[in-house]
Amino acid sequence: MTRGGLGFRMASDDESLRALEALMHEFFCGGTSNERKRQIEDLLNNFSQQRGSWKHCLFFLANTANEYVMMFCLTVLENLINRQWIGLAGPEKTDLRSVLSKFLLANHEKVPGFIRNKLVKLVVDIGRLDWPHFYPDFFSGIIQLVQQPQTVVLGLVLMKTTFEEMISPREDLSVSRKEELRKLLLERMPIILGNLTVILDAALEKHRHVSTATPPPSPTRDGDSRDSVSLFSTSPLHSDDALSKMFTSLHKDSLESLPLLDSDSQTTCLMALECLAHLFSWIPLSAMITSNLLSSIFHFASFGSEPTLKSSKGTELGVIAMTCINEIIAKNCVPADFEEFLLQMFHQTFQLLQRLTRENANSASGSMLAELDTSYIEKFTDFLQLFVSIHLRRFEDSTRFPVIDFLALLFKYTFKQPSNEGFYNCLEIWTVFLDYLNVLVKNRSVETHTVLDRYKEALATLVTQMLRKLQFRYNQSQLEELDDETLDDDAETEWQQFLRRCLETIAKVAELAPDDTFALVVGYVGGARELAL
Repeated sequence: MTRGGLGFRMASDDESLRALEALMHEFFCGGTSNERKRQIEDLLNNFSQQRGSWKHCLFFLANTANEYVMMFCLTVLENLINRQWIGLAGPEKTDLRSVLSKFLLANHEKVPGFIRNKLVKLVVDIGRLDWPHFYPDFFSGIIQLVQQPQTVVLGLVLMKTTFEEMISPREDLSVSRKEELRKLLLERMPIILGNLTVILDAALEKHRHVSTATPPPSPTRDGDSRDSVSLFSTSPLHSDDALSKMFTSLHKDSLESLPLLDSDSQTTCLMALECLAHLFSWIPLSAMITSNLLSSIFHFASFGSEPTLKSSKGTELGVIAMTCINEIIAKNCVPADFEEFLLQMFHQTFQLLQRLTRENANSASGSMLAELDTSYIEKFTDFLQLFVSIHLRRFEDSTRFPVIDFLALLFKYTFKQPSNEGFYNCLEIWTVFLDYLNVLVKNRSVETHTVLDRYKEALATLVTQMLRKLQFRYNQSQLEELDDETLDDDAETEWQQFLRRCLETIAKVAELAPDDTFALVVGYVGGARELAL
């Protein structure tokens, strides 16, 4: 090769590779002029358009350690696969597929992540075009990789990329081919979900022995809530074993023990959960989700509730696990074992809320929530809103589900929020619940006094705490931080928004219990004369 071009007829592949590496080094060298860079680009473009250039690229790929050369070769191969695949002879397709697959398997741990991902993309692109007719072992090969400890991460990357490329393919595929790919993947879904469940369970079991089961503290014993939260006065949560007795059949699914995961397990589980999150966005969950898989996902969701695990990808695991759970909840999934499924979901929600609302002596605020990642809190709040709006009505009047105790934990979760935005999001959950009760009463599904008798203490406690939030004698530090000058897009100051949100919640309660609410408001206004109007 000369400085002016790539002379494959005059030079050997080895010589051409050295010349290509020199060109790449020159191109990315800081002292290279723009004019010279344009010349190099023209040389590379001319080469990539030559018939048979991809064969040289396979040689270059196998014999270089230069990352720039690797990416150039993969780009040439990508253009071939996506634009000229139909024109290749069968043996050429087989040869290209074989070389790429073998190179990926041999080098996936050696090359940088972006090179590995590009190789994975090319293999999946070939599968997208040829599987199963001309590439019958494409997906079975991925499953085999997933099942082997030394290749599980590679298998999961291939699996996730397959879902992304085949379920939302580019417009270059016909409608019939898109439907065929979706059908092919759905047929293999039991195997896929089974393998992902095994990966998650194996990681938890592997590390379970290093953790010690320490029951979370009762969420009703914190000193800051004894005098104001009468809602807890008759709660069975005062009994240490109340929940364990109620959920004896689900003892094996306890979230109380959080095993520490090594680095490899963290990476593997994160990839497995990312695969599940993508799957749950499009597969029919009701026929495929199992209680065992749900339990595993909840275990990983609890990783985000531990500040001590933030440095070990605990937050990432918790966030992606909550994404999976939210997909399940949002789809209103109703599996075959419906009653057991709801009981299990309620139980595990209960346990996560207990974790999130417990006290933290190491935090200046005393709240565990203040130590957690905001993205995890946002995901969990989204989950609670979906849970209350979709599923709570299914067991609100069932004796098997301690709804009052759930509301007690939701109450604590609401008023321990470390940010105003988080607090407002929780108020929206209460609005959903209050709207549900109002609908019950208006439709005469239940008598008004029945609702009031059951939720009287809960509603009174909610109003009481909302009124305290508005008074300096109880909430001075937070109120003093609110901006009462700068207007937002809705022409409100922070203070006005805070006031409006609190009063709107109180008004919602007043729709159900006007007399009791009025008495509470008058009592606080008359006693303190500090309610801001």
